[in-house]
Amino acid sequence: MTNEARANVTAIGADDYGYDHRNRLTDKDTDDTLAYDPSGRLLEEDGSAVTWFTYAGSQMIAERTTSGTVLRRYVHGPGVDEPLVWFEGSATGTLNRHHLAADERGSIIAVMDFVDNEINNYTPSDGGLAAQAENKSDHPFRSGFTVYQP
Repeated sequence: MTNEARANVTAIGADDYGYDHRNRLTDKDTDDTLAYDPSGRLLEEDGSAVTWFTYAGSQMIAERTTSGTVLRRYVHGPGVDEPLVWFEGSATGTLNRHHLAADERGSIIAVMDFVDNEINNYTPSDGGLAAQAENKSDHPFRSGFTVYQP
């Protein structure tokens, strides 16, 4: 792992990362860029496909394609940065519901399916991000108080 002067991780193995003057991640390798709105919220990820992010205030509530198709929706609790449930796709049925479990700092440490079977767990990495233990499913809420784009 390589860090730059502002302590941003610039490389992990073969993966390279770039940042703007506000320390926001802007580049992941050569084919993935991230854009932010004037409030500093992640607005767009442009990689193999473009994903737009929708917010209610500061809370990310959806990921969409450029044609408007809902990829994921998020339900938050009453606290700040407290994602509780993630729905895969536009439906709200039981089969596409995932529960997000947080630790005392608010970092997501596990994802459970609709019957509370653990499908992912996370442990802190050297850079402070929660590394994914298994690649079964993914979401942007890993490190406390930040949205993480794998």
